Amino acid sequence: MSDLLHTFRFKPRPSAIPLLREKVGENLINFEWVRAAHECYNYKFFYKPNNKTIRVEVHYGTSAPATESRRNLRIAAAETLEEEGYI
Repeated sequence: MSDLLHTFRFKPRPSAIPLLREKVGENLINFEWVRAAHECYNYKFFYKPNNKTIRVEVHYGTSAPATESRRNLRIAAAETLEEEGYI
């Protein structure tokens, strides 16, 4: 069974595309979101040059089954990408 929970896509800022092209195939940001003591989510960020989007994979952490809403997981991903200047 896969630990993949959700996948999201974001359109990058035009100014970020040259940097993203250098990182194709790499995880852009190492990010783990701990929502509560028993909820941990691992995020993986990838640039997909064929459709010019940043693909975000949210995986279950090492703890009990995740209960966070899809909306909140997407918000955490978007805030992280904004902080890094990608969107």
